[in-house]
Amino acid sequence: MSHAIRFHKTGGPEVLQWEDVSLPQPAAGECLVRHKAVGLNYIDTYHRTGLYPVPLPSGIGLEAAGVVEAVGTGVSEFKAGDRVAYCNGPLGAYSELKIHPAERLVKIPEGISFEQAASMMLQGLTAQYLLRRLHLVPKAGDTILWQAAAGGVGLIGRAPSRADRRKVELRLSPKGRLVLAKLAGMHRAELERIGPVLRQLIADVFFFVNNAATPERKSR
Repeated sequence: MSHAIRFHKTGGPEVLQWEDVSLPQPAAGECLVRHKAVGLNYIDTYHRTGLYPVPLPSGIGLEAAGVVEAVGTGVSEFKAGDRVAYCNGPLGAYSELKIHPAERLVKIPEGISFEQAASMMLQGLTAQYLLRRLHLVPKAGDTILWQAAAGGVGLIGRAPSRADRRKVELRLSPKGRLVLAKLAGMHRAELERIGPVLRQLIADVFFFVNNAATPERKSR
């Protein structure tokens, strides 16, 4: 018998329940993972409140790290004892044990703790696609404006940005977050300078999405 946090109706945190669950053996292409650390993400609240509807009753959570306890038939890339992590569905990361598709697991490298793996994958993948896979990929010499720069995506994304010789400017408010971002090696840009840049950026995005000009773009 294992345990998991589940919910049978949408609502506030009070709908979450700690329940006994019984899991079968992993089917073909699946792994049974015993969680050592679980990532908490804002999207979890969307599932809990029903903003992003899910079939009920449901587990919750998309990101975790742990140890493989058993594998289903056809799984050759993982074995019992492997340290793994994931940051995608199906829901149910808030649990002691979870059956997860093997194709959605990655091995945790040596030197990375369970806590680090469970807290950085979703933010790390977000930073990776922003810097490497967008239609307009930033290049050396470009200036990157990070919104919420002291958050997970901003702190992870600044390292490859600087390695590729891009200037990193940040937007944040409380002084504590500014200190955190500066310690992470970001350039400080004065907020009064960033303000016009941000407004122009929003104007350009609005124009390309809606084929309509904002006042900022009309003035150009």
